[in-house]
Amino acid sequence: MALLRAIGFGAALGLTAATPLPAQTVVDLYGVETATLEWTPASGAVAGYYVIVSRNGGDPSFYGISSDNREAVTSSLGDVVTVQVAAFDGAGLAGPMSPPSSALRFNPLPTPSDGGGDSPPADPGEPSGSDGGTTTPDGPGGTPGETPIGGFVRSDYSGDGRSDLLVRDPASGALELWTLQETQVVRRAALPHLPYPWYLESGGDFDGDGTADLIWRNKDSGKLSLWLVREGAVVAGGALDVPGVKISRSWKVSGSGDFDGDGRDDIVLAHPIKGFVEILLMDGAQVVSRVSRSAPTPEWRVAATADTDGDRRAEIVWAHQKTRAVALEWLDAPRQSVPLDGALPGWRLLGSADVDGDGRDDLWMRNADTRQVQPWLLDGAHATPMAWSTKAGDKYWEFRGLGDFDGDGLSDPFWQHPDGFVEIWFGAPAGVEPAFVSEQTAGAIVVGDEGD
Repeated sequence: MALLRAIGFGAALGLTAATPLPAQTVVDLYGVETATLEWTPASGAVAGYYVIVSRNGGDPSFYGISSDNREAVTSSLGDVVTVQVAAFDGAGLAGPMSPPSSALRFNPLPTPSDGGGDSPPADPGEPSGSDGGTTTPDGPGGTPGETPIGGFVRSDYSGDGRSDLLVRDPASGALELWTLQETQVVRRAALPHLPYPWYLESGGDFDGDGTADLIWRNKDSGKLSLWLVREGAVVAGGALDVPGVKISRSWKVSGSGDFDGDGRDDIVLAHPIKGFVEILLMDGAQVVSRVSRSAPTPEWRVAATADTDGDRRAEIVWAHQKTRAVALEWLDAPRQSVPLDGALPGWRLLGSADVDGDGRDDLWMRNADTRQVQPWLLDGAHATPMAWSTKAGDKYWEFRGLGDFDGDGLSDPFWQHPDGFVEIWFGAPAGVEPAFVSEQTAGAIVVGDEGD
């Protein structure tokens, strides 16, 4: 569903109708078949609203009655719809009809054009390989047909073995993929997007093809949509059905990781209020099964997912909301969280990724008082804080996530400043080497580990 707020149409009882939007305005929706619309409440003794819909340039027809100033309008992919409303009083008498809304165009997800290869892309829902296994593109130090240690490169949407940047305009929702060579933006490409209240969440590689995919979440309803990406283009996806779980706005996407070792990332949903956690085991855009877990106590939250022991299976990283203590839980040992040995007090978890290239994920931590950032190397549940630490230039720099922008297998934190600068900290054995991205974001948001 997509909520289009204040789109310029309304109803009035005893008042003049709202000013219509320009006729050429079209709102594009991708991969959804329902749009939730709001309008300005009418004045007077309003008992409800008649909702009138016109499809594909046809005559307006009665759609339904709304008791408040919003309505979910369902249509088929390919349809173009406009909506009008009229308030009515207790006797059923209607006030003036509103002008038509912006046109809502329900688009299917785009299919990329044939790039000239020998064969068309494989079905994104099916693993590649004749034996039913999963292969990925060559990674750093990898060989054909082998998955490099640590899995695919995080935030690699183009499939070149290096992380990319997703840049989103918070006003329009417009989404751009910036392909990088280290800090140089070598290509900018528009991607389809969903408008407010859909937001991008932290993604992963859910079909095992070596490129990152997109998770959308509706902040009003909590509903999810998953889009599969290949070579920088959206190729498939749609609404994500979670059998057995009633999704609401209280559920949060708390991360992704490969929990069952099948080469495909899985999604972690958390209900912080009740402490429930659902791990959705994925095959492309389909939930194969789910594993239920719960927080050790209500004060613990899922802070990250990490492969802390190098077995190519993710663990849950718990963080205590008050003490900032960190604990790990293995999928095959439910409710047996293990405190992180060697951790230092007063540090907050930023994210997890491989810092030293040993095939085990580590933790990036920030001191709550000094804002110093320091990696902690992990070996299972044992942490060894690095001897060095550093921090962003000033308090306005916001941590956005972790990637590998130079393809060397070491994690690179990246940060964004309100002025539009993006800085990448390239991982190095004795510290980090900061460098600015060649282009500024100009008011847009860089999508990071916690979405946008």
